[in-house]
This record gives sequence, C-alpha cells and structure tokens, in this order.
Amino acid sequence: WFTGSPDTLDGPAAPNDLQHAAHSAGTPVRPVTQNGVLVPGTRIGDFQIEGLAGEGGLSRVYKARQLSLDRIVALKVTPEPEDDRTSRDEGRNMAALVHDNIVPVFSQESVSGFEILAMGYVAGPTLCELLDVITHVGRSKLSGARCVELLQNLCDTAADDDHQRTAPTPGRFVQFAGGLIRDLARALVHAHQKGILHCDVKPA
Repeated sequence: WFTGSPDTLDGPAAPNDLQHAAHSAGTPVRPVTQNGVLVPGTRIGDFQIEGLAGEGGLSRVYKARQLSLDRIVALKVTPEPEDDRTSRDEGRNMAALVHDNIVPVFSQESVSGFEILAMGYVAGPTLCELLDVITHVGRSKLSGARCVELLQNLCDTAADDDHQRTAPTPGRFVQFAGGLIRDLARALVHAHQKGILHCDVKPA
C-alpha cells in the first residue's frame, strides 16, 4: 500500500489522487448563490451543496456532501453575525444531546462569512407533509397500517434509497400517532434534562 501512495512532496501522482487531494484540502471557496440560496455544486469549506432542504428566518439547511469523509450531512448555513457567541452556543448545546430521536451534530465552523453547522441527515418527509396527506385522504378512512403505507410512499419520493429510514409499525391510528408523540416527548425530556429548552418545535 505504501509504494502505491503519492509522494507528498511532489504532489499526487494520478488523477484519482488529485481528486482526493482537492477534496481533502478543505480550502473555502467563495459560495455561489442564486436569490440568496447556495447553488448545488457549490463548495463551502469541506462541504459540497447538493440542494436546499429547508429554511427559517435566519438560516437555511442544505443537503450536502462532506467531501473528506464522503458522507451526506444536513448543513445549516447562517450569515456570520458580528457577535457569533449565540450561534456557537447553539452548536455546543446540540452536541451535548445524544439521543436516538435527536439529530447528531458533527462539526461547526466559520467559512466565507457563514457559520456552518454540520448535522446528521435524516432522509424522508416531515411530519407536516404527512399530516397534509392524512388531511387530504381523511382520517376516518385511515388505519395505522394505511398511515405507514402513506408514509412509505412519501419516503419513496422524498428520500434516497441509500439512507436508512425508520417508520412507525402498523397498528391502529391512535397507536401510530401515539408512537410519534412518544418519540418526540422522549427527545424533549432528554434535552430538558440537559438544561436545554427547545422553543421552536413544529411539524415542519
């Protein structure tokens, strides 16, 4: 394995090595935006934007690839404020939470005038999207098994096949809904035990 590796003084010896070196360098590239949204393919730090996943009042969340580790992440991108203490506290607080139903935090850094927070990527629809479908179908016609079927259909259209998804087990509608609330409540209890109060929990 050693004889096939590139000479680090002379630079990479093969095209594949060049590609790896470019991915590993981690040098920030000026982000390309369209209407304020980072364009797919844009490199920001160690991440390459694949698409917009969601947005809030101050931040946007992108599906991105972490190039050095070749994995998909959710990348929260916020314009860097003059006083960045609050955003850094957010990353530290989130990193303290280790729970099956809380998205893990991988890293946080300032790049090209942005504060970026890399988190685990959860493929699939939001609860808001599922509720929209349930409203359209009509709750009176739904069983737990039918809800799971609708959720799976949403996952098939919204998620990547190479990411593991979890869905509630079939059962009565009340059991199905109760399972979702139970998982959310357990996550919030864990956060509260760590002294963190989440004030923006919503189906979207």
